[in-house]
Amino acid sequence: MMPLFLQDYVNTIVCGDAIERLSVLPEGSVDVVMTDPPWPETAVDFDIDPAELLVMWKGACREICRVTDRVLVILGCDTNPSFLAPITLPFFRVIWLRRIPPVYRGSLLYGSDVAYLFGHRRLNGVHRVIGGEINSGIRPRGDNPHPCFRNLNHMRKLVEYLSKPNQLILDPFCGSGTTCQAARDLERLYYGIDENPTYVAYAINRLKGVQGNKDVEPRTVPR
Repeated sequence: MMPLFLQDYVNTIVCGDAIERLSVLPEGSVDVVMTDPPWPETAVDFDIDPAELLVMWKGACREICRVTDRVLVILGCDTNPSFLAPITLPFFRVIWLRRIPPVYRGSLLYGSDVAYLFGHRRLNGVHRVIGGEINSGIRPRGDNPHPCFRNLNHMRKLVEYLSKPNQLILDPFCGSGTTCQAARDLERLYYGIDENPTYVAYAINRLKGVQGNKDVEPRTVPR
């Protein structure tokens, strides 16, 4: 049975500040944190000052490492991984998230993002080994409003690697809800947080099977 203190959060996507929302969760209450936060290279695209992003990320990491012992963070292959320094859990491995075909970005042939895994090395009961590479084709944009939404096939495989059914996966920068959908599709519990109401509305409708941002009032949960 789900503990009472988690019942307001499970299978929910809320609009709010990640640090504030994380701060009310009990220590060790989350099985896995999987997230794709704004990167330093993309901070301006999200109207975030790069210096403020680093302060925010440091505070978020403090709370993330308090509520879980297993963290996966996705960055670009051209992002300096020193951004991950505030994560205090032990480093485990990298998993390459291949894009087929790759694309050119100036002089860079961009063919993958990188998932960095930290924390406990427990197995999920199905996979005896966590693979180092996941391949997938180009993401269809459709009506997704998020400029940097994730590939659902990548996220499903990561969820499968890192968790068991009915375990709780938290994405504190959930954007358009790809992590939450992957968790839901594989019978995991999810909790998503994002401060952008447009993305939250889209994510909520996405998990309801509704296209766009129609008829949704992004909810909040008690602080």
